[in-house]
Amino acid sequence: MQCKIEEIELKKIDINDSFYKITTCNEVDEISHSIHEIGIINPPVLVQDKQKFIIVSGFRRIKAAVANNFSHIQAKTISYPRKSIECAKIAISDNSFQRQLNLIEQARSIKLLTFFIATPKEITDTASKLNLPGNISIIEKLEIISRSDKIIQDFILSDRLSMTTALLIEKLKEKHKIPIARFIQSLNVGLNIQRELFILLTEISYREKIDLNELLTEKSITDCLNDDNLEPKQKAVQIRKLLRIRRFPELSKAESNFFSCMKKLKLDPSIKLNPPKDFESTTYSFNLFFNSYEELLGCQRKLDAVIDNPVMKKIIE
Repeated sequence: MQCKIEEIELKKIDINDSFYKITTCNEVDEISHSIHEIGIINPPVLVQDKQKFIIVSGFRRIKAAVANNFSHIQAKTISYPRKSIECAKIAISDNSFQRQLNLIEQARSIKLLTFFIATPKEITDTASKLNLPGNISIIEKLEIISRSDKIIQDFILSDRLSMTTALLIEKLKEKHKIPIARFIQSLNVGLNIQRELFILLTEISYREKIDLNELLTEKSITDCLNDDNLEPKQKAVQIRKLLRIRRFPELSKAESNFFSCMKKLKLDPSIKLNPPKDFESTTYSFNLFFNSYEELLGCQRKLDAVIDNPVMKKIIE
């Protein structure tokens, strides 16, 4: 990179132009203290645009300089066009070779590259050289995330919304994206539950011909969400159960039948009958509790009696 080291007036730097900004961190307290004590060690990179300078890299350093009431800073100025692939590569490299970029920073980097590069092969080749993911499938996903609303991007940054779920959300109508993203992230659950909730909600909306936003604000759901006595994950368990019963009413019927029959079986405490997980299969299991061989024989006799009970046959069938 050919550049000149110059003293630049801060007022000549356009701090509002974020075209080349990669970092998602806006905090400058730590770097501000460092700059106050010893100045800027690694000068920012600027490119001139008429009477102003545009920041290519060093957004936080310049913000910290402003916070310290500097009038001038030392900067590296480059003589490329105001918007150029060369500047984009510098902006990305200054971040990607110093630390692991988060998903949103990777998405911003890919978005910046696609502004100048059209062909998938050239994008993947360039991305790889800049320490970015070089897989076209990942790049396409990052490109979608780069176009997501900032609110959704913030949910991803907070690790409360997975990229996989965000990509599913991006397929929805615009008016549905933020409400369902906000709903899912509020429950603070992992990828599998996020995806299941998304599928349940969208399928119920489709089957019942009800707007997704109306479904999200139904009393049964909002009452659970607003219950201060429940932790987010407890809310997720209850809402998931509620949605599954609504989406698969036959499962609710199977569950009701099981517990009704269990009352009739009157199992001894030494025997426990376990239903299929979520009643989604036909696999049942027994637990036997004993402390001696004699008790085990007793469990065997009791289990034989349970097996011969017509109610047991009704449960399985």
